[in-house]
Amino acid sequence: MWQSGTALYYVLRTGEFGWPGYAELIYLNVPLMVALTYLTVAFQVSFPFLFWLNRYTRLMALAAGCMFHLGIAAMMGLITFSLFMIAVELMLITDREYRSALRYMTTLRRRLGWRLLRRLRRVGRSPRLAGLRMRLFFDGWCPLCRSSMRWIRWLDLFGLIELRSFRDPAVVERFSLDPARAAQRIQALVHGRLYEGAEAGFVIATRLPATWPLAPLIWFACRIGVAQPLYDWFASRRTIEPEDCATGACIVPSRTRTSLPRSDSQEGY
Repeated sequence: MWQSGTALYYVLRTGEFGWPGYAELIYLNVPLMVALTYLTVAFQVSFPFLFWLNRYTRLMALAAGCMFHLGIAAMMGLITFSLFMIAVELMLITDREYRSALRYMTTLRRRLGWRLLRRLRRVGRSPRLAGLRMRLFFDGWCPLCRSSMRWIRWLDLFGLIELRSFRDPAVVERFSLDPARAAQRIQALVHGRLYEGAEAGFVIATRLPATWPLAPLIWFACRIGVAQPLYDWFASRRTIEPEDCATGACIVPSRTRTSLPRSDSQEGY
């Protein structure tokens, strides 16, 4: 009987309901069982009043109802019943409240994301990670390259990669780049050493936490001589779009592959 505070106790002790190994942690605690029994009754009695009182009590009642039925699903195994009741309770939330909750969650996610990103960037600027900083030179006339750089900028949590387009004459002059080689393969400059193509992709993968699982695969492909030819084949079929194009009619696919002389960066690691 709920009047004596033993209703949940007998429910959890039946063979049809209960979570073996965990239900005992609840029904063996007498004060907790009495409190949960009376809280369940109080929730069921007060739900109609809380629902119609005002907006905040209604949301509180709906949140309590969802938690109540999640507890039933977990402790009694009535999953279908609990999901059905939660779906009914979620229908009692208005579209305006859903949109307001979405805006709040979006704002909260952005604030937390910016705080986390600032802390990670602060770690990336520390002297301990100075050896991992690099400059990445890409083709600013290539739409695919620009899109890839946006992804790299987004995944670069520690701010270790400085992105520059070799199409800028000042960049070519400052870093003594070969425009012909840069047009064929992406260039990565790490403390005076230049990596090209697939090897630059390996260096990039080691700086991005999201691509760490791919780094061993890229390294192995470079060692067996598969990665660089595959990169050259794919890069020779990318599209070039000069910045001085007024319309999209001047987009020219670059399909001409030039033979590159062997450099130190192609000798492996």
